Amino acid sequence: MTKLYLTSTCMRATRKGVIVNLRSCLLCLLLSAAPSVTMAQATDVSLADVQYALKSHMELIGRPDVVQKLEQLEEEAWQVLYDAMPAKGQYLDAVATLQSPDPTARTASPSTTAAAGVAGAAASSFPPAYPSGADYNAYRATLPGLGLLFDSPDVGTESGNSLENERCDANGEGGLRIATHALIFATIAADATCAGVGTFSCIAYGVAAAASYASEVALSQCGYQTALVDSAEIEAAFENTVAIIGTVNDIDAITSNELNFTSDAELAVLHNQLTTHDTDIKAALDVHDDNLTQHHTDITNQLSTHDADVKALLVNLQGSVDLMLERQLEVIRLLHTPEGRRTSDVPACGGAGCSFPDR
Repeated sequence: MTKLYLTSTCMRATRKGVIVNLRSCLLCLLLSAAPSVTMAQATDVSLADVQYALKSHMELIGRPDVVQKLEQLEEEAWQVLYDAMPAKGQYLDAVATLQSPDPTARTASPSTTAAAGVAGAAASSFPPAYPSGADYNAYRATLPGLGLLFDSPDVGTESGNSLENERCDANGEGGLRIATHALIFATIAADATCAGVGTFSCIAYGVAAAASYASEVALSQCGYQTALVDSAEIEAAFENTVAIIGTVNDIDAITSNELNFTSDAELAVLHNQLTTHDTDIKAALDVHDDNLTQHHTDITNQLSTHDADVKALLVNLQGSVDLMLERQLEVIRLLHTPEGRRTSDVPACGGAGCSFPDR
């Protein structure tokens, strides 16, 4: 009895019983969670489309050996791969994303830019230990060509146009993951066909396995790059935070101890200066008080003299008013006295009284 694969239930039957194919289950769930491809879309994807996309995929990740194996596949083996590959439309879209990366879509977010000043300040004491080395450069060499690694706008500790401080592009990595998982699932399905049919199906399985593994290597490179950058910046943030806390503690200890700012000699000089200043201020206030007292006395005397003068003037004015009233009354009396009988004691006629005889 040959092996029978039931991918719909993620179970595999053997002569010894039934076991769970965990890898198949996980991939089933992963692909089922992805956006579904309509029947029309799946029908529109031809075998030639899949052939071109798969070869392009392998060329992009730098595996000409796998491309050569794909070119040597017979039509029947290609048909096995085509039938085994799920979500063909998504696979083509993912490869297209890798073929046409858009670095301009990756820009610094406001929050990252806002934190750049803090990161720059910390970098002066403990800069991130970004990855370097010949083997490192060789391992991640294919990522820029895939559009998965490129220089983004400099923020924080970044400078220049180097790539060792850059993380893998999330969108490009997402496309590569979709393509990789499609190949892995196709490999598992081809394995099932190989177990049941053999010959050209096994050849298709072997090539598909090589292609999926090659794509997984590119994913590993991407994860390796991002992990190294994350690790370097986390380490730098930790070390600089420790340094900042230590500096703050030192400042607090210094400011809490007044001996760090003054000595006994300095305090004695300061005390003498304050004493002299106090004496000078008191002397100036005494002089000011004396001036105010003298000013009060002068004002009081002037007011008293002014009051006496005003009162004397009022007395004289009252006398003049009384005299004028007397003269007015005398004039009225004379007007009421018949002619020839008018006399007055008022000194107006050569300084003596006056009489007015009839004419």
